[in-house]
Amino acid sequence: MPRKKRYAPMNAVPAFMTFALEKIGENANVTEIVQGTQLSFRLFIHFTNGTTDMTVEIFTPANQTTIMILCPPIISYVGSNLQINPVIPVLESKSQTALFDRAVFNFGNVTNNMNDVTKAENSILQIDFNATMINPATSSSIKNQTFWVSAGAEYNNQNDIWVGQSMYIAKESDKNVSGTPKFNLTGPSKIPIASSAKFRLDLNLPILTKKVKVDVFPPLNTSGVMSVCNLKVRDTGRNFACLPVDYIEGKLINSRVYNGNSKAHINMGDVVNSGIMSSVYDSNEDWISLQFAMNVFDDASLVGKQFWIGASVTMDTDFIWTGQYLVEIDAKVDISTTTPLTVSANVKTPIVKKTDLLSPNIYTYSDEEIRFIHRKYKNFKLICHSGGKFILNFFEPSFFSLKTGDNVACVSRDEPKYLTRAGETVPSYTRLDLGRVTNTGMMDGKKNQSTNVIKVQIVSTPLKKTAAQKYTVKTNVNYGKQKTLPKAYDVTVTSAPMTLPTNITPDYNVDYAQGSGSVLVGASTDLLVNVTFIPGSFFSNLNIESLAPTDSQGTKYTFCSIRAVHIGRNLPCIKDDDIKRNVKFVSSSDDNKYDQAFVNMTDLCVTREYPDEVDNRLSLLITVRMEDHPANSNNSKDWVTVGLYYNNKTILVFQNSLWTLRGQVADVVPGGTERVDVVEVSPVSSQPIGYVTGYNISIKIPPLSSISVIVNASTTSPSLQICTLKVIAVGSGLGCIVPEKDILEIPDSNMLKKAGINFGPVTNIGTDSVHDSYFFDKTTLLMQLVVKLADGVTATNPLEIQVKLGSQTPKVFPFNLKTTLNTTGITMTTQPLSNVTSFIGAITGNDTVPEIVKGQSKRVLTQFYVPADMVRKMKIETTLDPINQVEMSDYNVVYKGENLPCIDKGTKSVIESK
Repeated sequence: MPRKKRYAPMNAVPAFMTFALEKIGENANVTEIVQGTQLSFRLFIHFTNGTTDMTVEIFTPANQTTIMILCPPIISYVGSNLQINPVIPVLESKSQTALFDRAVFNFGNVTNNMNDVTKAENSILQIDFNATMINPATSSSIKNQTFWVSAGAEYNNQNDIWVGQSMYIAKESDKNVSGTPKFNLTGPSKIPIASSAKFRLDLNLPILTKKVKVDVFPPLNTSGVMSVCNLKVRDTGRNFACLPVDYIEGKLINSRVYNGNSKAHINMGDVVNSGIMSSVYDSNEDWISLQFAMNVFDDASLVGKQFWIGASVTMDTDFIWTGQYLVEIDAKVDISTTTPLTVSANVKTPIVKKTDLLSPNIYTYSDEEIRFIHRKYKNFKLICHSGGKFILNFFEPSFFSLKTGDNVACVSRDEPKYLTRAGETVPSYTRLDLGRVTNTGMMDGKKNQSTNVIKVQIVSTPLKKTAAQKYTVKTNVNYGKQKTLPKAYDVTVTSAPMTLPTNITPDYNVDYAQGSGSVLVGASTDLLVNVTFIPGSFFSNLNIESLAPTDSQGTKYTFCSIRAVHIGRNLPCIKDDDIKRNVKFVSSSDDNKYDQAFVNMTDLCVTREYPDEVDNRLSLLITVRMEDHPANSNNSKDWVTVGLYYNNKTILVFQNSLWTLRGQVADVVPGGTERVDVVEVSPVSSQPIGYVTGYNISIKIPPLSSISVIVNASTTSPSLQICTLKVIAVGSGLGCIVPEKDILEIPDSNMLKKAGINFGPVTNIGTDSVHDSYFFDKTTLLMQLVVKLADGVTATNPLEIQVKLGSQTPKVFPFNLKTTLNTTGITMTTQPLSNVTSFIGAITGNDTVPEIVKGQSKRVLTQFYVPADMVRKMKIETTLDPINQVEMSDYNVVYKGENLPCIDKGTKSVIESK
């Protein structure tokens, strides 16, 4: 223990627990503090004989505004007599950021074994911590006010409490800090395709305190080149030693255009330079270093091209720096032919501790650690397999979670493929392709080997019909050029029931995902269902049931969708696809307006693998639409009921009120981010007679808003026919899309001249912003208009598409179709149609027999399949032979698929007599 201390106990071992909080460092005698002042403390805990339970709490002033922050405290000394569990403090922040103002050490039982009672230090525990003032003390509620830094202990089965405090007066600083920040972005000059590389951003900040945010970007002028896959604060100078580097996490922003991340963001919060206020200020220690990794896509066309990688730093609201770095894309490197990695397997059965026995439908899982030998910029192709040659229909394996170290963060995040062998009914073979993996050397892998590790968790569930015996589950990690590292583990299935926890009641809550439950007629809202499970619990069945109020005139609200938005890492038995398959909607009035919605899940298990509560949580979004029901008057209220039913006996019920809004227009925000595009998708510049052309209509709705949408299409040409106007895709952020009215006008010519759809309010219930391009994203409502030119057309044929959003003037998109007899741009199919069948269709009852009696009618149907993207001329003829014995009384089209919009069911047929 350090010799420089003021705590001087009288006895080597005290009769009672003894505590002392002392001020240390250059500000030990300071009583007035300003922004940037760093205070240092040392807490001494002197243990008496025997065993004592101990919890220590350190906290700064508990104001509504953060006055001081804590640097992560450390255990600086443990006496040789003390038997103590290694403890990492739990850090908390009232602002929910990395600006920590409270730290808790939960030591559990601490034993003083009294091995050496000659020195007091052998029975002492010592904790050091710093507190830094970050508030400028310019407001009257802070300036000249008294604040306390505190340390406390709870012990003796929570019967005894000790608190030590140090008092300070907050002052406004009169020191002028006017340094100029500097920034430097560096990295490699070349990156091979299908590889990753690290980049470094250095910040030199001779400032007192600023709110600092950092963003890094792959090339912005060209999409689909790179993806950013990691951003970390690597290290700091001594003047920023209080910055909690290990607790600041970068956030990756998914691209809406390509499969990757278009940005990485770090919010460091209030960054305090504690050295500036020190009497021994060293400006060489004013630095913060960040590193990030970029992954280049496997696209050979990029080789030899140069692109700019970007970075930006913002401080408070009045400073921004931007920089860019030029890199050239190089050819793909050859994968390693040596053994660059090791694989270890840790088999666990988390429900039944310390055993490998499993009952049917009780699962086991294996943590496979793929550990890379520390070699910078090395590429490996990884393919993980689970499964093996075990009895058919025994295991249902799945790759459950993927954790990557900072040096190997750029891996493929594709979903695993589940395969079923011949004769099986469930998957018994799983394949996860991680793509090419580069060890970028971003962090020091020698000091912290976890930075070089990819951890894959493989979950296996024996089926109910599995025989009780021992089985082997095999895994292979394939890498490089057909190299394989195999692993295997044994599990024993038993027919005896397992002892499961009895207290398994989950924490259950239903609330509005956004807003307060006031919904415009025709608009949608989301209910957020959170189910937080107890680790180690198991459910034979778990159902979520949603009910809307109904009466004789129908349902007041309609359920449109149920989708999972979060599946915790401790829920390996739940897959997103399983939830999608098991959602069921019911309409009490059989009118496709669903007033009941169900999600049924079976054999749900909860592991103890991950410590955070969010890892035990299942979150679902239930989308509800406010119907135009007579009882839904303005400001009227009713309730949606969402119940949780599990293990055939327990029901937890929540009710949420919805308020009806009428008399308002779902309108756009002036100058908002809504976007409308109409794109012609015809393959030719002039329209050949008799051919079709299409128009894609893209409408993007800003997040958390409702806009009434009306789309109309019309033509005044006597020879232009509108075939269809329909919705072809809906972004996942949009709520219930229910066309309220089809506007059709069919003149005597039997050709459709006008078509329109009034959607009423379309609600974007998501939070993703509109991507400023035509590309489809979560905010998009995509429609398609298809038109066709008839024979004998005029030279030009006007077509107009109108899109009206809210109270805006309609957006008009005029087109003028030029006609031509030239069909050079059209690929005509001449091959015979396949899958042509004819059969007897019933007219009454089940009369499909081929025999016919005099005076009876028979219905003969001809059916054929037209492949996608096929263009051909078609004429259908039917001849009766012999003649003068059977009369053909009707001949027409009775059905056509949606992808054949320009075949008119009202086409007049020609019936002739020989």
